[in-house]
Amino acid sequence: MHDIKHIRSDPDTFDEALGLRGEPALAAEILEMDRKRRAAIHALEEARSAHRLASEDVARARASNDETAFERLRTSLSEGRDRIRALETAAGQLDDDLQARLAVLPNRPLPDVPFGTSENDNVVLHSWGEPRDFAFSPREHHDLDGVRKGMDFQSAARISGSRFSLLKGAVARLHRA
Repeated sequence: MHDIKHIRSDPDTFDEALGLRGEPALAAEILEMDRKRRAAIHALEEARSAHRLASEDVARARASNDETAFERLRTSLSEGRDRIRALETAAGQLDDDLQARLAVLPNRPLPDVPFGTSENDNVVLHSWGEPRDFAFSPREHHDLDGVRKGMDFQSAARISGSRFSLLKGAVARLHRA
């Protein structure tokens, strides 16, 4: 996940890195979400500070036996608590929205990773030996007749998403062996 501090410090590099991953520039949108979140947190802190001061005023009014001021300040204090709860909810929601937005963005590629749009653009860094030349056409392991009935792709997709399989029967025993 991305650190908002890094996005704040260098939004152009962030947008450039997203561009390498095929994503549109999002720094301005994310920084606006962050600005709103920070403003909500600031308003919450100010409300808490005002609430502490009002609490002191209530204590002073009670000590001076001024019942009308005490009741007025106590009512004000109750309204302040409600406002603080509302601000806490709003700040929490804005923070959750920002974290959710950042969580779905792809990671920035390392600077030494070559740019490519498909697996055909991959660069071979190391190779070992010579590729085998088979007298038959190789098949994927899940296409073999004895294995196909022991792999359940549909159930696995419902449980955990694509690119997983459940192993059953002899295939599961072979895998555990």
